[in-house]
Amino acid sequence: MKRATILFLALLFVGFAAVALLAQQFPDISGTWVGDTDFPNTQEIDHVTLVLKKAGDSYSGTITVATAKEVALENVKIEDEDTFSFAFRMLVGKETVKVTAKLDVLNDKVMGHKLLGAWTMETGEYGSFDLEPKK
Repeated sequence: MKRATILFLALLFVGFAAVALLAQQFPDISGTWVGDTDFPNTQEIDHVTLVLKKAGDSYSGTITVATAKEVALENVKIEDEDTFSFAFRMLVGKETVKVTAKLDVLNDKVMGHKLLGAWTMETGEYGSFDLEPKK
């Protein structure tokens, strides 16, 4: 019994250490990001503004797509050392739809500092994000 308790506590410690290490390695992406998103089934390219705020090891924020009103991000999660995801709700026509997004943090000499990724609506539509820090 004592051995099982010690093993459990050791595994718990390793798990917490791994989470702390992951949070330390993730780059700080707080700030305002601007760029474009596309809608593959149309010729539209819309402007996007993503505002991210860091609070401890987590993020919150807002997003504005095209002329839609600014909405809060939901479920912002750090996936690994350079990927994060979030969701938001957006008015499309007369319906509010949930949109999920997954973005990679890119810090490259050629490409620069960017957030690149994709979004999917619960209706099945999808598109991409290409965002840079606001200057």
